[in-house]
Amino acid sequence: MKILAISGSPRKGNTERLLEEMVKDIEEEKPDTADVETILLRTLNFSGCCGWDECYYHGECRINDRMQKEIYQKILSADGFIFATPNYFNNMSGLLKNFFDRTNPFALKKKLAGKKAAIIVVGGQKKTSLGKCEDTIREFCRIHGIRVIGSELITADKLGDAEKNKKAMEKCRELGRKLERKI
Repeated sequence: MKILAISGSPRKGNTERLLEEMVKDIEEEKPDTADVETILLRTLNFSGCCGWDECYYHGECRINDRMQKEIYQKILSADGFIFATPNYFNNMSGLLKNFFDRTNPFALKKKLAGKKAAIIVVGGQKKTSLGKCEDTIREFCRIHGIRVIGSELITADKLGDAEKNKKAMEKCRELGRKLERKI
């Protein structure tokens, strides 16, 4: 079982801490069968979509960067995803949005169909704001045919808030176990 844990956070903060907890729990639950790789989008040097849209029809991106050279194969070979992002203005981070846009070559032929996903949205806003961000990620998954098995909307405003929230940490661990069972 191969899971890509993708962090859209531009810094090491609450989002990444919750994702780490989730990944750790999956690896401890299934040490012999779980292959979880964390991708910190902030550490990748990749471009946003160039907008040519030929990739949608032909299934190949014209941008020759780390997405093309390293990440595409990981996306295609994964059985599941964890998408984790801070909430910015009722939406995902720009890093995660750029990552999602670059999956356009897989959309028409539904190359990601049947894969599973879990979603973590973190922010200091109200749950309704976090929910709007979650809805956008769910729509991305729907377009690709990825089945969302669950999500957690976690209120955490200041650095370290997630770590102090034992209930939130446990909810993320439970979500990770649920994803692992559904794959």
